[in-house]
Parts: sequence; structure tokens; C-alpha cells
Amino acid sequence: MASPLGIECDEVIHSILDVMYANAPYTVIQRVIHIYPAQQICFPGIVSPKDVDPSGHLVVTWHSFNLVAIDNTTQRETVLSEPTVLESESTFAARIGPYRRKFAVGKRISFNRNEHKHTIFTFYVFALEIMQALEKRHPENRDGVAKRS
Repeated sequence: MASPLGIECDEVIHSILDVMYANAPYTVIQRVIHIYPAQQICFPGIVSPKDVDPSGHLVVTWHSFNLVAIDNTTQRETVLSEPTVLESESTFAARIGPYRRKFAVGKRISFNRNEHKHTIFTFYVFALEIMQALEKRHPENRDGVAKRS
């Protein structure tokens, strides 16, 4: 089960609720990405003592998706985060898994470019999990068309 991450992520829930109350199919928001000026809208500020775990850190966990080139000779992996010239024959693969970052008390929360990418992928995974749960609950609507009564 997934849950939105962030103190302003009520906007995600409201978008989902709008579709539910409109009795529209989930496909209405299936591929929607809302653009905001900065991701800091969801994470404004500095880590306080109330935000941390017993180790003294706020731990943010994302679903990460990375394309990698695996050198066929050395088996060395190179993450392809931007256009890259590969010197030798390589195989390409997708690496999906958790990505974590710790923030200590007093540190400002800010994300780098890859962490923004991981955030978008995390919300994509969250949307897929919602769709799967809705399909399981309402198998008669699998084609994405809501049956109105």
C-alpha cells in the first residue's frame, strides 16, 4: 500500500477525490502530471526535532528508476542520467528500487535533479497502485469506463 509523501500532498488526494466524486474513471487522471514552480512546495523548511526518527534523522524514501549501461567486458554499470558516449559495447538495463536520503535536525530540505525525478516516479507508482486497488474493488470497470446507475 502506498501513501503520498509531504505536508502539502493533500493536493494529490484532492485531485483523486475530484475524480471519484465526479464518478469519472481513473483514466481521467491516469497520465496527468501537475507542474509546480518547485518541489519545495511539498517540503518547505528545515528539519525539526519532531520530524526525525530515533537516530536523529528525517529519512525520505523514493521509488527510484534508473537506466544503466553495463559494460560487456568489465560489467561496470554507468547510470545514464544525461546523454553519454559509451566507449565500449554495453548492455542496457533498468534498475528499480528504493532510494533513501537522510536529513539531520536543522538542515534545509532540498532535492537535487535526480531526487526530483525519483519523486515523479514515486507518484507514478502511487497512481498505479491506486488504479490496481480500484480495479480489484470494481472489476466491472477494468476498461476505464465507469458504469453509471
